[in-house]
Amino acid sequence: MPVDPNMTYPAYPGFPQIPQGADPEMYCNITLCPLVLGQVEYIPTLAGNALYAAIFGILLVAQLFFGIRYKTWGFMGGMLGGVLLELIGYIARIQLHDNPFKNNPFLM
Repeated sequence: MPVDPNMTYPAYPGFPQIPQGADPEMYCNITLCPLVLGQVEYIPTLAGNALYAAIFGILLVAQLFFGIRYKTWGFMGGMLGGVLLELIGYIARIQLHDNPFKNNPFLM
């Protein structure tokens, strides 16, 4: 097949042609496109990411409790920010499990 210069990737047999600058989420899924076009080049595991999201959720509540109890406001603020960002990251990876071509899970 000839390669169209307006396409991001050459027209490989079996893969859809994706217009340049287009969102792969509109054209791709696991069965149609190679994982190179996705946000990550692998399929994130659901069980592992759910486990870590639960752990960081528990740590978030524990940090809030102990930060208020011992009145360590500055340390609590920094730790809550870090733990919250980790939790958001694992939730985004859970959303990528079914379709790694999505762009929205990592937008904050």
